[in-house]
Amino acid sequence: MFHSVQCASPFDFAQDRLIDTLHYALRELNCITRVEENARNHQIFRDTAMRKQELGSLKNKTKRLTAVQFRTFKRGTLPRPLDKIGGKRYLAAGLEQVAENLEVIFLVRDGETLERRAFYAYLFQNDPSGGLLPLANLHYHPSHKGIHIVLNCQTDRDYLNRLLPGAPELALNTPSGLNPANDTDRLRLVDIFCRRCGITLGEGELLS
Repeated sequence: MFHSVQCASPFDFAQDRLIDTLHYALRELNCITRVEENARNHQIFRDTAMRKQELGSLKNKTKRLTAVQFRTFKRGTLPRPLDKIGGKRYLAAGLEQVAENLEVIFLVRDGETLERRAFYAYLFQNDPSGGLLPLANLHYHPSHKGIHIVLNCQTDRDYLNRLLPGAPELALNTPSGLNPANDTDRLRLVDIFCRRCGITLGEGELLS
């Protein structure tokens, strides 16, 4: 007894090849999508890091500080990453806008003796997300360390809404006898920071 054998038509072969081609195209499309997504993620990460050339360009940007008024403030008043600082031992001046998308703030920590006092200065760039990206932090601790500045450059870390742990640090010449509790010395520290960051100080009495 004979059984009939059905042979595939040319149309069936063409349909199979079309299906195989579509499957291959879908796999390639998914692969391209993953590559593009990784590239975007990498670009987002790189954009939150600061290159040396970018920091230099921001330093050369025209910036002006017209007022510095230190006031007491409560913890939680300042935006991140300074929101956990505050209380009766602290004074703050700022945030003060010095250029488009650039702001500075100065902090003083008081104490019974010089060794317990400190001065801090920060230059921030406003991020489109609403956060703050630190560009430069200046610290002065009379108890154990002279003036030093930390810069957001030569690092791939994401410092958005953070300070600058692990970023490059430079020691600056520290004039003798600087006292953060003294109004005149505060202005000298403000001036040191502004000179390093390319910020022009406004005319008149800045401290009040």
